[in-house]
Amino acid sequence: DLYAERGGVGHDGRADSLYLQAIEANPQDAEALNNYAYRLAKSGQDLESAERYAGQALKISPNEAYILDTYAYILLLRKNYTLAKLYQRKALSQAGPEKTSPDMYDHMGDIYRGLGEYAEAIEAWQQALKSLAERENKDEKADKAERIRIEKKINEAKQAQKK
Repeated sequence: DLYAERGGVGHDGRADSLYLQAIEANPQDAEALNNYAYRLAKSGQDLESAERYAGQALKISPNEAYILDTYAYILLLRKNYTLAKLYQRKALSQAGPEKTSPDMYDHMGDIYRGLGEYAEAIEAWQQALKSLAERENKDEKADKAERIRIEKKINEAKQAQKK
């Protein structure tokens, strides 16, 4: 993300500071709020704050798929699977098939897994793999790692179904 780049490699505190400055300068900047929330969530730190920032972004832009996805992802990390499912379904619906990222399907699969809905999880992860294969801006090495990670989830879900 832009603030992480400006902060420099290994300067996460600087990136966080830049995000907070941007949010303070414009508390209605849904994109800054969302990106900071996602950054906090991906780092696994302060999920309560991440949820608060994402919630603020959602109030400003309630129909933006990427903001709905971030909010659902944070709910997933907080193990609020039922509510996460509601927001992630809306994110997928708002994005439509042509604008849905592999991450969005991956998050949906993780939510279904959290609910014990393994068949649905497998279907969502298969959509993630399909979306990954169809992506225009490909990074072969990263895509391969992502594909392997998702395939592992599918195999684990298939094993869980058998139990």
